[in-house]
Amino acid sequence: MLPQVRAHIRGLGMYICQYGFFQEDPDNPGYSLPEVDYYAWIPAKYRSEMPNHRLSLRFNLVEKKWELYRAYSTTQIGQLRARQVQGMMISFKPTGIEEIAYTEPFDNFNEILRKGNDEWNRWHQTPDYEREPDLPCTHRPPEMSTFCIVARQFRELKWEIEDAAPGGLTDIEKKISEALMPEEDKAELYGFIKAKV
Repeated sequence: MLPQVRAHIRGLGMYICQYGFFQEDPDNPGYSLPEVDYYAWIPAKYRSEMPNHRLSLRFNLVEKKWELYRAYSTTQIGQLRARQVQGMMISFKPTGIEEIAYTEPFDNFNEILRKGNDEWNRWHQTPDYEREPDLPCTHRPPEMSTFCIVARQFRELKWEIEDAAPGGLTDIEKKISEALMPEEDKAELYGFIKAKV
């Protein structure tokens, strides 16, 4: 008889760019169109403790806060009425019910990611399966989101600076001041302009 081999699987986390959440959702005004799903379901063994739901990260554009929310399908209404609300707010939508589980101000991006990672670990981590945590994008490789808006804007503005005649830098300075990016990245771009003049 062959010995049983137990596989240990390690899932990969991802880098998430906090500046990529500013496009408004036309179907849900006041909230970001981009969202990050931490998980899409609760394992059956936990459903007596927590109804099946999806946990997602989005940005509340009105209140300028991060929200981790649980999205329940309309079939979960009975289960939800039987349980005490754990989140901060419940809204009824045509597609189901949303429960705000956690919120953090814009500057506390690391903390909202930690809470999302903790929720994933709570319901999905097993001795055989774990995943690396999701981390904030640094806007530079290799610790960068695939869809990092800051890296793209930085690269495009840097190319514009390299190609511009000295008299054409004023327009680029205006673009830099309006860009959605951390101040240290703007300072680096201003440094390229200063070196060119």
